[in-house]
Amino acid sequence: MRHIGLYACPALAAGAAALTPVVAAAQAPPPTPPPVAPDTASVALDRSCYAPGDPMVQTGRGFAPNASVLQIAGLTAPGGNQVLRALTATITTDASGGFRVIFRAPQLGRASDRTEDGVSIFTDPAVLQNPSATPSGPAVPWTLSARDVKVAQWVDRVADPTGTMGVDSTGWTRGHANLYAHYFRGTTRIRSVKLGALTGPCGTFKRRVKEFPFKGVKAGEWRVFFSDTAVLDKAKDPFVRRTVVVPRSKATA
Repeated sequence: MRHIGLYACPALAAGAAALTPVVAAAQAPPPTPPPVAPDTASVALDRSCYAPGDPMVQTGRGFAPNASVLQIAGLTAPGGNQVLRALTATITTDASGGFRVIFRAPQLGRASDRTEDGVSIFTDPAVLQNPSATPSGPAVPWTLSARDVKVAQWVDRVADPTGTMGVDSTGWTRGHANLYAHYFRGTTRIRSVKLGALTGPCGTFKRRVKEFPFKGVKAGEWRVFFSDTAVLDKAKDPFVRRTVVVPRSKATA
């Protein structure tokens, strides 16, 4: 309530007892602004799985026009509920209440994890001022997958060109069809081989294949680059490198 101050005046002193207190009229509270993220708001991601560093294209609709929207992204281990990492970003909507932004997928919350569950909540930035507030707005789940290749037979970095190996790989999230192995001696590419099809949104591959699916393998050190491209461009293409040694007793050339 706004208070009105009364000041002393000698001419009115004699009749002061007859004065009736004046109460200021209560002012109406300002109208409540519309929610930043009404029930009609929605957000779509261009993929359901990302590797760290991948572009995440996010398209929103139905938010308040020309407003700030807070994105809260959390990462948890698969099947768990402990938040390993939380990130925030502020997005500004256009005159129609929409937006299209591109962020880089974060690093995993825990180095020992191969994949983690992600969720992005799009809400009012005011929740940052009240730690106990529950964010309200669209929640979009996604998966974060490390780009990784495991070869049990190469743990000791010794290869057998006549043997087979189990390749367990994930994180090839760009939508390419196959996994390839590119065999190098020094800086010279000797052979590129298609290992097989990638499956699922995270680009997984789990199959037993020949360690060196070609003849004439010389003894010495080999560098094997795994990628989702038939022709490897080391400057542009993501890859995972493994270095192994072929003993003279196992060489086929």
